[in-house]
Amino acid sequence: MKSRLLAGLALAAGLATAAGAETLRVGAYPSNPPWEFKNEQSEFEGFEVDLVKEIAARMGREVNIQDLGFQALFAATSSGRIDMAISSITITDERLQNQDFTQGYYDADLALGVRKDGDVATLADLEGEPVGVLSASTGEKWAQANQEEYGFGPIRGYTAYQQLLLDVQAGRVAAAIKREIVRGRLKPGDRRWIAR
Repeated sequence: MKSRLLAGLALAAGLATAAGAETLRVGAYPSNPPWEFKNEQSEFEGFEVDLVKEIAARMGREVNIQDLGFQALFAATSSGRIDMAISSITITDERLQNQDFTQGYYDADLALGVRKDGDVATLADLEGEPVGVLSASTGEKWAQANQEEYGFGPIRGYTAYQQLLLDVQAGRVAAAIKREIVRGRLKPGDRRWIAR
């Protein structure tokens, strides 16, 4: 499952016109640390938040970051509701058909997130078992493309990683197919999870 991913900022086609606007409108999926998340004061923080703030500053504009679900980001850039989207979005050929991206700025592999005390050690252990994915993600695309080869049971889509990981922990799905970086979201010292 070594699928190399490149991520970049998804830009609306009209970003150049945003230079004349007062505010740079940015959409974000806020459950995506360390890239973007909300702190205790419900303010956006993270690497990509700092990046868009710097972009706006260089443009001489304010920045307004909107809390959107991951799936909504693509429609919002396409419709012009936002000028750009952040959320460690993987650049794919399919997405390039209707979205513009910056140059990729980090690599991540797909991983299998399972319970550390569970019975799943390899993809072969998932035969007939339900697996979970973040809806509209590259993990979902990979799971669908490989379901027959590995014999996965139903593929269940989630709108938030937290819900997905809770269902893995509760045994409602046998594994989460996700970007490897996601395992960094777990609390330090939490030994319930392992990425394979």
